[in-house]
Amino acid sequence: MEYTCIADLSNGLIIANAAPYVSGKWNEIELLRVKADDVGNINEEMTAISILFFGSEVYNTKVPGFKPSAPKHIFKVNYINGTYSLYADGVFVAEKQSFEKPNAIVLGNANQAGNPVSAGSWEQWGYWGWSSFKVDHIRVVLR
Repeated sequence: MEYTCIADLSNGLIIANAAPYVSGKWNEIELLRVKADDVGNINEEMTAISILFFGSEVYNTKVPGFKPSAPKHIFKVNYINGTYSLYADGVFVAEKQSFEKPNAIVLGNANQAGNPVSAGSWEQWGYWGWSSFKVDHIRVVLR
């Protein structure tokens, strides 16, 4: 996965146990969320790529600048005998015991931030923008 632009509005990938907005709500168990968005302040332009694993942030890497790109990263989740293990670029990041089984991979707007409702908000979205990314491949191996 490679972020070609990290902007103020998050965009990314989710692996969960339900598709978005099933029965009027988001998924029940969010195994993995990869997102990138602005984390800077008025004095320093900074963005970040973050990974949330079962709802807790376990990985964060900062990238300086306004709407920068970022190098390619390889994220891997293994599941063996009730234990999920997470790796970022080949480095172990976290593990969690769970018998939940994901059945949805969501690409795109991972934060469900809503839609612009006025000309002013469209203008703001255009300036601040959504993060964008490319995915080389997703591979699911069942054993």
